[in-house]
Amino acid sequence: MSNKFFGQYLLEKGVISKTQLLTAIDLQKASHLNLGQIAINKGYLTEEQAKQINLEQQRSDRRYGAIAVSMGLLKSRQVSEIFIAQQNQRKFFGEILVEQKYLDKTSLIDYLEEHAELKKRSALQLDNAIYAQPHGKLIADTINTLVRQFLRITKQQIQVESYCEGDLIVPQGQWAFSQMVKLAYPVNVGIMLDDELIGDVAESFLDMQIRDNQAVCQDSVCEFLNIIMGNSLVGHCHHELTNLAPPKIDEAGVDLKLPFEKVFSVVMAAPSKKLTLFFSSD
Repeated sequence: MSNKFFGQYLLEKGVISKTQLLTAIDLQKASHLNLGQIAINKGYLTEEQAKQINLEQQRSDRRYGAIAVSMGLLKSRQVSEIFIAQQNQRKFFGEILVEQKYLDKTSLIDYLEEHAELKKRSALQLDNAIYAQPHGKLIADTINTLVRQFLRITKQQIQVESYCEGDLIVPQGQWAFSQMVKLAYPVNVGIMLDDELIGDVAESFLDMQIRDNQAVCQDSVCEFLNIIMGNSLVGHCHHELTNLAPPKIDEAGVDLKLPFEKVFSVVMAAPSKKLTLFFSSD
């Protein structure tokens, strides 16, 4: 299975160039303000209040508007207003390609249909592979939580690109952050990423420029993983916090399968970056 973002799919087909892809990605990002920023622009929230809501969202994995209302910082009508404003200003990737004259509308529709069919087949293959695992529901829940939290914290959209069963060695230039999940059977769950992406997560998580401080960056990723797993385990056990061991960090060269018998890994891709989510079990 190989699942690509639409832009990457067009790039590999030779429809657009790397420069055009990066330009379109930047333009799309510029059109996508988060709800907190829109609320600040409208004078409904201060920056400090928006940050409070973001922190609560990281912990509880609830919708931004619902948290803001429950905290008494926004009214329901204000949430609806900023949501509509967000939707009205957001531009789709294909829309930007046509605006920039990289593609005409007819070609865009044809490529979108072709890409949608490929994604449908990839999604079916992924579901079959996940639920063939004894801990399939945990894998699915963790993937979904990681996608949501990665977007909320780093403002980057990620999706499953591919999966693999077999040995998994931490490659040079990357680090693995993992936690032992103690359900009916033990599973070691973690993420593997390079220094650049570690810096992205840490600086977004802390809202500080700390990329040069390796220890602080790694601690931030550990806390990020803690939040992901805490939310992913809801529904799997009654006392999820007691079933989650503290995070550990492994460097290049470590076999992530050991001391288990097998490992299932999923490559999660952003438009220009990648990380690996892995599950080691017996």
